[in-house]
Amino acid sequence: MSTFGDDDLDVMADLVSEVLTPDPDVPPDWEEAAFAAYTWRTVDQELLALSYDSMAAGAGAVRGDGGRVLEFTGGGFSLEVELSDQQIVGRLAGDAAGNVDFEAADGRVRSATPDTSGFFTLTGEDHGLVRFAVRSGPTRFVTEWIVL
Repeated sequence: MSTFGDDDLDVMADLVSEVLTPDPDVPPDWEEAAFAAYTWRTVDQELLALSYDSMAAGAGAVRGDGGRVLEFTGGGFSLEVELSDQQIVGRLAGDAAGNVDFEAADGRVRSATPDTSGFFTLTGEDHGLVRFAVRSGPTRFVTEWIVL
């Protein structure tokens, strides 16, 4: 097990300070251009809009015992999912093909391949900030982040 001496800690403090201190020689418009370029990193992704949420529709619209139903539309297809404690059942309808990805904000991803009718199932318990993603041709469609 190695330990750091005082000299090592001083070097690390100097390095961190240098890295985190803004460079006064960088023009403000360059910073704006860099930020704008960063926002284009997901230009090949399209947003699937939330068109239905059973929580917003009221308790009478909730299917089963406490499940939540969400529907997203866009890109010529729709994605409907029913969320319960240990399982997500869904249907992909329209012109989309390929896997449905369930992505958690911490980087966990689960995928399911819809059957010929567009139905799929994802098992496992998930809570927190999540979204769904579907690839249709060269375009990747994603839902907004939702909290489970």
